[in-house]
Amino acid sequence: MAFPCDPAGRRPHGSLRTSLPADIDAIFMGVTGNDAIEFFHRYTEAGLKIPLVGGSSTVDPVVLNASRPLPDILVGMPSASPVTEDNRNPRWESLMRSYRQKVRTGSTSPSVPGYGYYLNTRAALLALEKIGGTFSDRQDNFKQALATLAFDSPTGPIRLDHHRQVIADIFINVLDRRADGSFYNRLIQTTPNVNSTLGIPEADYLALGSLTRDTDIAGWVERFRIGSQ
Repeated sequence: MAFPCDPAGRRPHGSLRTSLPADIDAIFMGVTGNDAIEFFHRYTEAGLKIPLVGGSSTVDPVVLNASRPLPDILVGMPSASPVTEDNRNPRWESLMRSYRQKVRTGSTSPSVPGYGYYLNTRAALLALEKIGGTFSDRQDNFKQALATLAFDSPTGPIRLDHHRQVIADIFINVLDRRADGSFYNRLIQTTPNVNSTLGIPEADYLALGSLTRDTDIAGWVERFRIGSQ
């Protein structure tokens, strides 16, 4: 594994293309927004055929519904995200009906950050209801209500761990086209209750070391693979 880093907002991503190893198996895309759209088009113009793997925001609905059409070569690109348009949860389908009544143009579903705002607002309202709308000194009762809150959301159950990190379902998607030609993320698999240590004991996860641009990624992944068995 190589770990080249192309700074956000810097175009035309030439430094990334020239730094790729000749025998690379795939490219993981961690950028989003205009940077992702620009990269996709430069990738196509360069005639690259290296498989792409998208980050959660790389193929966010906002990117997929950009005014500049995305290249067909992207169909089949996998990604993982807390959001998928292909979610068959009745709560999600109800949310989509309400969303599309208000959002007539642009993104066909909420972005990852947009859905995060929805979840945070709902959690705050549920916590306020739990404390009867009355704050104690320093809002300690509100903080405790948030820390112990668990609820069912349009994307599955939501709760926090002892570090106040979210535990939630994550969706494995592949990029696909609808009959009308528009892009969407087709759901392949749901991984339930994903936590901040990716399912292994916290002590084992911390022993793997921090992830930085200087990390031996191949070694880190191999240690994680062994620890998760």
